Amino acid sequence: MDACKNIVELTALSSLYINPRQPARIKNARGLRLRVEAGSIWVTQHGCFDDIYVRAGDSYCIERDGLTLISAVNAPFALVTLDPSIPLRPSLSERWWTLWASLCAPQSHPTSAAL
Repeated sequence: MDACKNIVELTALSSLYINPRQPARIKNARGLRLRVEAGSIWVTQHGCFDDIYVRAGDSYCIERDGLTLISAVNAPFALVTLDPSIPLRPSLSERWWTLWASLCAPQSHPTSAAL
């Protein structure tokens, strides 16, 4: 039996009905805001050790790219509105990596000599 058959693949939806048996799957949605209109959800992000619980009336902004799973909990369903992605500032590690790469990258010296 294929484990992925019960997972809803999201693309350009504006709202989502989540069944407890069918978690929603979002890829590379950093900055996307999830507003819970009804029910409650459990958010699990790839590379993050903490899961997030969001109740009706609250919202959560996805902080990382990669795979994010959204499951309905403590209710027969959850209704979630997806707000457009908002630009997020780079994390400290992303800024450090950019600085390090710019300092350690070899400098190119173009020449006008023909090969």
